[in-house]
Amino acid sequence: MVSTKRVACDGGGGALGHPLVYMDMGEDDFIECSYCDRRFVLSDHPRPESEYLDPAARPPEAH
Repeated sequence: MVSTKRVACDGGGGALGHPLVYMDMGEDDFIECSYCDRRFVLSDHPRPESEYLDPAARPPEAH
């Protein structure tokens, strides 16, 4: 569950990771990563998250 429609995924990092990608849900309430098939679902009850837990909280050039 995520609190924003814009998400980032790196596959979990390490040897099992993949390049960092940013995705936008658009009109939908979910999106799946094209690399690892991780599914991000928009929460009905948004909550604040730290940048550590949510890499999408930073702009792409900050990575």
